[in-house]
Amino acid sequence: MTVRAFYGFIMDTSVLFEWLRDFGLIKRTRYCPVCKEAMKLKKVPDERLSDGCIWRCDRKIGGKRRGKEISVRHSSWFSHSKMTLSEILELTFWWVRGDKQDVIMNETGHGEHTLVDWGNFMRECCLVYLEKFGNLGKIGGEGVIVEIDESKFGKRKYRGNLVEGSWVIGGRERDNPKKCFFEVVEN
Repeated sequence: MTVRAFYGFIMDTSVLFEWLRDFGLIKRTRYCPVCKEAMKLKKVPDERLSDGCIWRCDRKIGGKRRGKEISVRHSSWFSHSKMTLSEILELTFWWVRGDKQDVIMNETGHGEHTLVDWGNFMRECCLVYLEKFGNLGKIGGEGVIVEIDESKFGKRKYRGNLVEGSWVIGGRERDNPKKCFFEVVEN
C-alpha cells in the first residue's frame, strides 16, 4: 500500500472502523454488563469522542433507562492510548515500515517523546507475541545440532566469469529441518 493510499484509508473513519472490526482489533459485538443484552453501536459527534462510535445500551430496567456506554476500545489493543484510532494506525504503519524517527516526526507531526513511547510499546507487543507463540527465529539449543552453510545466489554474465549476486548464510536443525534460518550477508 502506498503512503497516499494509506492516508486515504485511515482518514475515512467508517471504512477504518469496519476494517478494525473485520480483523478483530475491535469487537464486532458487545454485551451490556447490567442487562446482559447485546449493545448497539452508536455514532457520536467527534467533539464528544474522537473514535466517532460508542457501544450503548438504552434498555429500561425497572422503568429506568440505564444508558450504559462502553468505549469501542474497551479490552482492545487501543484501550490505553489517548491518540485517535487513525493516529495509532498511522504510527504503527510508519513503525512497521522501519522509517527513521525524524522522518516519522515530519510525516505525522508527533513529537519525539510520543514516538519513543510508541516504539517501545510496539517492541513490547512483539515480545509478548513471541513469548506466547514461540520465537520461531531462534534455533538450536543445548544438545541440538545445527548445520550451517553458505552460498552465493546470482547469475553469470558469460561462461566462466564470476557470479554477481549475494552471499546467503543458512542453518537448520539436524533433527527438525523445519527449524531453519537464512540471512543475506555482505561477504
